[in-house]
Amino acid sequence: MKFILCTLLSVLSLSIFAQTPQMEHPRVMELEDKMVEEASSYFARRYPGNPFFVKVKIQPLRRIVEKGSDEESLPYHDSDSEEMVDEWDDPTTSLSSLRNRVVKVFVEVAVPTSFDEQKAADIKQELSVYLRLIPFRDEVKIEQKLKVADVSTPNYIFYIVGGFVGAAVLLGLMLRWSLGTIKNQNASSSGASSGVSMAPSMPSAPSTNSSSGSSHNKTDVRGDVTFHDPIKTLDIVHIKLKQIEESKTFPTLKDVIELDALCQIDPSQLGALIYEFSQESQKQIFKMGRDTNWLQAFTSSGGINHNSMKSLDLITRERDYSAGDREWEDLLIQVWRLGDKAVGFFKSIDSEHAFIIMNLIPKSISLQIAKKAYPGSWGKLLENRTTNVVIDPKIIRDYLRKALEIEPWFQAKMLENYKKDKEILSYLDKVNIEDEKDIYETLQDDSFILKVRPAFFKIFELESEKLGLVVEAFPIEKWALVLMNSSRHYIKMVSDKLDDKRKMVFSTHLKRLDQGGINFEEQKSWKNLMAKEAQRYFKVDVVSAVENDKGVESESQRHSA
Repeated sequence: MKFILCTLLSVLSLSIFAQTPQMEHPRVMELEDKMVEEASSYFARRYPGNPFFVKVKIQPLRRIVEKGSDEESLPYHDSDSEEMVDEWDDPTTSLSSLRNRVVKVFVEVAVPTSFDEQKAADIKQELSVYLRLIPFRDEVKIEQKLKVADVSTPNYIFYIVGGFVGAAVLLGLMLRWSLGTIKNQNASSSGASSGVSMAPSMPSAPSTNSSSGSSHNKTDVRGDVTFHDPIKTLDIVHIKLKQIEESKTFPTLKDVIELDALCQIDPSQLGALIYEFSQESQKQIFKMGRDTNWLQAFTSSGGINHNSMKSLDLITRERDYSAGDREWEDLLIQVWRLGDKAVGFFKSIDSEHAFIIMNLIPKSISLQIAKKAYPGSWGKLLENRTTNVVIDPKIIRDYLRKALEIEPWFQAKMLENYKKDKEILSYLDKVNIEDEKDIYETLQDDSFILKVRPAFFKIFELESEKLGLVVEAFPIEKWALVLMNSSRHYIKMVSDKLDDKRKMVFSTHLKRLDQGGINFEEQKSWKNLMAKEAQRYFKVDVVSAVENDKGVESESQRHSA
C-alpha cells in the first residue's frame, strides 16, 4: 500500500513540474518590451484617440559553444583568448544585434471593432515595416475586439444644425425668387422695345469634351495620387539611425560603398540622409569621401525619397563587422578610397597580407587591383580558401598609416574651400579646352581645384603613344561628344590615332552633334573619366623621371669617386 501511495505522489509531482511554465530569459523579455514600445508609439501616432493593446512574443535563437571551440569565430580573432557565450546571455550585446538572433516573432494587436478589414490590413502591413519584421517568418495578428462606448450627441446640437439648414433653405428660396423677378422684368422690357415676343433661351448643354475630360481627371486622381506622411517618414528614419548608431559598428566598408552609390546617383539625396545623422557620425562619414560628389552632398540637401530610404534600410541590416575591429574596418575603407592608387599600396606590403585584405573587398574592385599588382598570382582571389594567418594590430595600424599617406582622409577645410571654389568648378565644366588650360595655369600649386578636379587638357600633353592608349580606352562617339566646340587642333590629334574606317565614324558623330542635341551633363562626366585615365600615364612619367635622375646622380657619384 505504501508503495502504491509513493508511486502516486511521484507521478503527481512530476505532472505538476511539467505543467509549470518556464520563465523567459530576461533579455528576451527586454527585447519584447522594446518592440511593444515601438508598436505602441506607431499606433498612438497613426491612430490617435483610439484604444489598442499590443502583445509581442519572441522565440530566440540560442546556441551553446563550448570553451575552446572556434567553429563560429570571426576572422582575425584569437579563439583561445576568451570563452564564447550565447549572445542572449551576454549583457553587453545590444538589442539591435539580438534582433538578428530570433527564430520567430509573434505580434498580436487588439484594435476597436469599428475598424474595417481594410484598416486592419493596413495596420498589419505598416506595423511589419515599422518593426522590421521578416515576411513569411514573423507573424502579425490583428483582432478587432475592443468596444468603444458611444458618446451620445446632445439634443441641442441637432437644434442648432436644423436651424442652420432651415436658414440656408430660406435664403436660397429668397434668392431664387429675386432672380426670377429680375428675369421677368428684363423679358418684359425687351418685348416692349422690339414689339416681338421672344422665347426664353434654353440653357446650353455642357461640352462633351469638357465632360469627358473632367471624368478622366477624376479617374486619374483616384488611381494615381499617393499620399505621403513626412512626419511618419522621419520617424522611421530616426528609428533606423538610432539602431545604426547604437550598434557601435558604423561605418563599415559596406556602409560607405552603399552611401557612395547613393551619392553618385544624386548627391543631394545623400545630403538629405546625412543631415539626419548625429554630428559625430557626420564627421565620420565626411572624412571617408572620395570625390567632389561627396563635397556636393555636404553642401546641398534634398528630401528623403525612395532611394535614400532604400540605402538606409540596407545599412540598418548590415550591422556586423567583417573583422570586428575599428582600425581594420578603416583600413578596408581606405583601400577602397585609393582606387587605382591601391596598386602601389599592395605592392609595398606583404603579399600574403595583401591577398587577405583583397579577399575582404568586393571582388569587382579587388580583381582589377590584383591583376595589376600581382599579374602572375591574382587568381588566388578566385579560390575559396580560408587562411589561419592573423595580421598583428600594429601591422594593421602601419598599413593604415601608409594608405593615408597616399590618400588622406577628407578634412573640414576641404569643404570650406569647395564652397569658395564651387563657382569656378562649375565654370570649368562648361569652358572649352583652351580656356580650361588658361585657368589651370593661373591657379596656385596648392589650389583646392587641382586636388579634386583632374584637368582634361592634360590629355593632349601626353606623348603620342600614350595619347593613343587613352583614345583607345573610350568609345569614338564619346570622343566626339567631349570635343564638340573645341579647336580643330585637338580634334585632329584624336583623329590621327584612328584608322580610316573609324575616322569616318568619328566625323559622322561630330556632324550629328553639330546639328544640336548635346547633353552637357554627359559631356562633363566623360571628360572627367578621360582626365582620370590620363592621370595614370602622367604618374608613370613622373616615376620614370625620378628614377632617371637617381641613375644620373649615382653615375656622377661613381665617376667622381
